[in-house]
Amino acid sequence: MGIRHLENEIYTEISGGERQLALIARALAQQARFILMDEPASSLDYGNQMRLLREIRNLAKEGAGVCFTAHYPDHAFLTQSSVLALEQKDRWKKGPAQEVITEELLKSMYKLDAKIRSYKDGDRVMRQVTARID
Repeated sequence: MGIRHLENEIYTEISGGERQLALIARALAQQARFILMDEPASSLDYGNQMRLLREIRNLAKEGAGVCFTAHYPDHAFLTQSSVLALEQKDRWKKGPAQEVITEELLKSMYKLDAKIRSYKDGDRVMRQVTARID
């Protein structure tokens, strides 16, 4: 997780984001076959969020079961995940992120006019959610 520089630090004296990374690193060190994370990217700066999402994607590619919650649809796109999107308490959709996460779903879930932009990055199609705040 890129936190070797913290190995001699006192846990209660590091930042909230560093604590989050330390907890994730501890879970990964146990080499569990299945990892469940509740909003693992919370408290992390953008760079650490991207490193974490890369690690999640790599763990899944290596065969580990990884389940995480997120409030940012981009996280599902970036990890190339299957998703379970809770549209309302009793309505949900599941499947590949690129199929489930639509502008209509985002409008229903978040009550805003969100757009999904797609662009090519090498051999991959990248998706990014944008929204107007005015």
